[in-house]
Amino acid sequence: MVRLENIKRDGNYVNCDCYPEGRREEHFTMKVDLTDNGKTECSIEKGYATQMASIAIFRLVVRCKNSGRELPTEYSYYW
Repeated sequence: MVRLENIKRDGNYVNCDCYPEGRREEHFTMKVDLTDNGKTECSIEKGYATQMASIAIFRLVVRCKNSGRELPTEYSYYW
């Protein structure tokens, strides 16, 4: 599970605070490029948690677009 908070979209980028497995002490930030995932920036070394957070953001953006909803400011993604 990854908890995403302070989700903000600016054009082709989504910024957020991330908490893997809900552990507040392992906080990291991400700036996801929606056009090229390889350009995603993380405040920690890329690994499993950052990969899952990136997937969560992409799925959330697509789901909101398909349903016509606005992007929420918080979201939890379970794998």
